[in-house]
Amino acid sequence: MRAISEDRILEQFQLRLGSGRSLSDVVRAGLPTKNACKFIESTSPSVPFDTLLRVAGVSRRTLERRAAMRLQPDQSDRLVRIARVIDFAEESIGTRPQALAWMNVPNRALQGARPIEELDTDAGAKRVETVLGRLREGVVG
Repeated sequence: MRAISEDRILEQFQLRLGSGRSLSDVVRAGLPTKNACKFIESTSPSVPFDTLLRVAGVSRRTLERRAAMRLQPDQSDRLVRIARVIDFAEESIGTRPQALAWMNVPNRALQGARPIEELDTDAGAKRVETVLGRLREGVVG
């Protein structure tokens, strides 16, 4: 049985899995490029397409070249990490548009960095999740 948050992440990529498969199976096999593009487009205009590509370490050329294929597992993992944090932001802040807007605004708790820019590394994602957790619990500062 999959966790609810895993199902929400799969929904962001417009993916459905057969029984016995998990999100980690999809990441290991590589996300279908068309589904990755759907996710990236769903974050616009709050998070610009090129910003998300840069954070995910995927070029436009890669998307074009692999259009009918799958992304590499490392690229898929970064996109899933971004989706996971956006999902947590939505849970913590309220709505998806509010969460996406929050992701693209400089944040004092992140030394002025925009949360979306921190998601290029796992350590940065954990920092953003910590800030979101504090917001969720009503802790200011």
